[in-house]
Amino acid sequence: MLKINRKTRYLKNKEKILPEAEKMFSRHFAEKSEFKKFFEDLSNKNKNKFLKISFFYYHHWWKLEESFKKDIDDFSLIIFTSIIESAMSDVKYKDFYSWYISECKNKKNNVENLWREYNEEHGSTKKIIYFFEKYLSKDDQSSLENGFKKRNSGEKKFSPCSLKDIAKILYKLRSKFVHDAEYIPIPIGNYNKIDFTNKHRTYRLEDITLDEILNILEKGIVKYFRELTKNK
Repeated sequence: MLKINRKTRYLKNKEKILPEAEKMFSRHFAEKSEFKKFFEDLSNKNKNKFLKISFFYYHHWWKLEESFKKDIDDFSLIIFTSIIESAMSDVKYKDFYSWYISECKNKKNNVENLWREYNEEHGSTKKIIYFFEKYLSKDDQSSLENGFKKRNSGEKKFSPCSLKDIAKILYKLRSKFVHDAEYIPIPIGNYNKIDFTNKHRTYRLEDITLDEILNILEKGIVKYFRELTKNK
């Protein structure tokens, strides 16, 4: 049986993956030499992690045909949510058992619903919020909050989402896709209903494009790896 060393798998394929990474992230560097230095300053462990994320992003979204991407452009958010979760894999949070004992032992609910509730409050959603707060600038956080809009049932106007709202949206998109094989598009400038929270809340994007969202999230990933270099 072939054994794969996950700690160096992507680093061993650097010659192929790094040019792909440069294509995607070059807009966040003033010149080619700056990107090269950014990568070379990483430890081998973090080089492998950066290449892993880059390989996933490139082959699952970036290199797709433009005509195809136009039909499912918000699928890019599912892809990048997975990237954020991978990057934030070391973020510590309350484990399910501790959460259940402290908060849920008297709740009458099935295990699946409790597991979903836990993930929203202490699992993947928390990782996304942590990423937003630690690696996005205040201006970029504000752009996301004002770009994602929500409207509760009975309300006429849309209002800005909080970072927590956005994290829950992204988690629901990814969860539906991964666990239920369901792709839910986000309305852009229209009023189609998407029930993410089972509370009849409608979401839409307004005054922000998907490319602008990806640009913000990419900048966050670059900052994340820069911080790793400072702390190595």
